Amino acid sequence: MFGAIISRVTGDDTTADADPTPTQPAASADDLATAVANQRRRIVLRTLADEGAADADTLATTIAGVENGKPPELVTSTERNRVYIALTQGHLEKLDDCGLIHYDDRAKTVAPAEDIDAGAHLVEELHETAEGQR
Repeated sequence: MFGAIISRVTGDDTTADADPTPTQPAASADDLATAVANQRRRIVLRTLADEGAADADTLATTIAGVENGKPPELVTSTERNRVYIALTQGHLEKLDDCGLIHYDDRAKTVAPAEDIDAGAHLVEELHETAEGQR
């Protein structure tokens, strides 16, 4: 089921039951699926798709607010720092490697890539599918 969603977003017309010769490298779909498997990365994609470029600190504060059920302005420095470290040491680089964002490690800035809409669309489709199964 999720394979069909990823195929629609990536343009790969193969599925798990189809001919093993993909029209697009399988790693691409696998990398995309891995990238959106994490909640923090999904929040980054949605935030950038909705609001455009941001710095890692702002994204960390937004995510910490979601995770702790509070508005960003009430997030503590400890809550923000936990997320910031994870973002800058892994999550943002993974999204950048997949071509969904542009991450400048030196400036700690993040901008949406051309494919951000495909990634955000995949996140929404996966969310709707999961909600429909409950």
